[in-house]
Amino acid sequence: MKQALIGRLLATVAAGPALMLATAQAQDSAAPVPQADAGAGEIIVTARKRDERLIDVPVAVSALSTDQIERYATTSFQAISQQVPQLVIAKSQNQVGGSINLITAKPTADFTGYARIGYGNYSAMIAEAAVGGPIIDAIRFRLAGKVEARDGFGGNPFKGGSDVDDLFRYM
Repeated sequence: MKQALIGRLLATVAAGPALMLATAQAQDSAAPVPQADAGAGEIIVTARKRDERLIDVPVAVSALSTDQIERYATTSFQAISQQVPQLVIAKSQNQVGGSINLITAKPTADFTGYARIGYGNYSAMIAEAAVGGPIIDAIRFRLAGKVEARDGFGGNPFKGGSDVDDLFRYM
């Protein structure tokens, strides 16, 4: 009985990657694609430790493109869970797991950069900037940063009405 239980456990562990929910970001045409026959914008899944096209892999995958992330102002994992069906971000133990694969922008051969500033209710302010390019032919760099600040929604009457849920974070 003990060997049967160990066998089932090993089978479950071996099948785990096939059951995972993987969230991947679609690759744009400028990014190198691992497979020679992969077209621009095609998603390559590496859950089974080899490069496979999404259509050939028996896993459920929800992919968000850069445009979708920017359009819906996705700035946290909680915001991702609002866009992906059945994705729950929680800290409780013994949960069925998955994988979230965040692919960041790579340094480019050309000098590039951008800056964005946003303003919203409760004095919300978001500033974001990035710059990148070559230092020499073989060495490239990319530097990015973001700052978010917001006044709180509620006040503390015991401390002179100060906001209790202000936000100030930088990345």
